[in-house]
Amino acid sequence: MTVPQSPVLEVIRELQESAETGFLALGQTGQVITVYFRDGLISAVSTNITQHQLGQYLTRRGYLQNGDAHSLAEEARKHRSLIGETAVNKQLLDGSELMDLVQEQAAQVLAHAIKSKFEVRSFTRSVPPSFFMPARIDHPQLMLELARINL
Repeated sequence: MTVPQSPVLEVIRELQESAETGFLALGQTGQVITVYFRDGLISAVSTNITQHQLGQYLTRRGYLQNGDAHSLAEEARKHRSLIGETAVNKQLLDGSELMDLVQEQAAQVLAHAIKSKFEVRSFTRSVPPSFFMPARIDHPQLMLELARINL
């Protein structure tokens, strides 16, 4: 199965080839996705789409019970850390499990952006936040993950 051509994928490929660092803003009718890059690799994604937030992935994989994502997010805010880091610190999962989850989230969020024809809004060169467990996804790995989820 081949992954369909997409302006989002083309920009991601170009950012990797140029080893860019910064963040890519994608959007569509009130939905926002931010893709963070470091040296051309996808470090993380964030979104205002509830079902694609990391706490939901933690719940779906059984690391959290329904409703616990909100309290974990509050605890992370209180300690000025990220939700994944807080989950590892609380021993809800280990670092390798978090990396798998962050990579799954990135692939699923980008699949949603491609299927829903999100627009590429902007790329801003800047030093992105430091991520506890960055995804480190390159373009070929992203293409493989998108093919696996039957995009």
